[in-house]
Amino acid sequence: MSSDSNNVRNRLSDSRGVTSLEWALVAAAFMMLIVSIFDLVRYVVVLQSVTSVMTEAGRTCLVNPQNGICYANSASWPVLSTVAPSLDPSKFNVAVLMGGAVSGAPSGSIPAVNAIQVTVSYPYQSITPWLSSLDATISETATYFN
Repeated sequence: MSSDSNNVRNRLSDSRGVTSLEWALVAAAFMMLIVSIFDLVRYVVVLQSVTSVMTEAGRTCLVNPQNGICYANSASWPVLSTVAPSLDPSKFNVAVLMGGAVSGAPSGSIPAVNAIQVTVSYPYQSITPWLSSLDATISETATYFN
């Protein structure tokens, strides 16, 4: 009888496989955390890229307003491949309003002709369902005056 009770005690005190069990319990939460961090970084990269494209488009049109690209409201801007190389250029929407069409252009000392309004948008889709509240079109607008 004592050998049976010792055998049961040995089996209950055996700790082999505990590390594997602990890892199995923690791995799912750890992987969710890693994927969430990756998704948040993607969001920040897209946000920064939209801002950079908007700045470069505004600068391009402000320096050379007769540039034909300033009148093309499309994603065919040459700056997209250099400013946002990791994003799909066909998904960008770049819209430029020049002159009197710009809302909020001041009257008086600055002519409305020198006002340029640039709006850039890019659709963002998160890869994690628990961060789906970030799913939207990221849009930035700026008005430049010369």
